[in-house]
Amino acid sequence: MGMGSAVETLCGQAYGAQKYEMLGIYFQRSTIILSITGIFITLISIFTKPILKLLGQSNEIASAAALFVHGLIPQIYTFQFIYIVRSPRCKHTWSGFSFQAFSGLMEFFKLSAASAVMICLESWYYQIILLVAGLLHDPKLALDSLSIW
Repeated sequence: MGMGSAVETLCGQAYGAQKYEMLGIYFQRSTIILSITGIFITLISIFTKPILKLLGQSNEIASAAALFVHGLIPQIYTFQFIYIVRSPRCKHTWSGFSFQAFSGLMEFFKLSAASAVMICLESWYYQIILLVAGLLHDPKLALDSLSIW
């Protein structure tokens, strides 16, 4: 969701500058970036349990975390499907797929990643605490103490 929100800033600027054709280009760039990111996240989700075990988590915690992460994948692809279905339909903004969408992908990715970090930062600190708690002597007790938050 954070990566998709990066397009809002650029589209607002393009609309204000009356460069309506750029709305479609930005949409296409965002779709490309979100598709590549979705594939990467899917691969991480497949290997969540082995990655967590490699980081020193117990089998029980790694299994529970993997189950949680696997549940997120349909949400990610549902969001991307909704995003693509809401494609621009105005003839001034969407004149078909353009190869111009492939130019400037790295800059667009940087903006998307920064947007994602801003939106995710609040939940990341909590998840890091949970990850570190799993390394403690009695992780269940530590996680139970966090549940009052």
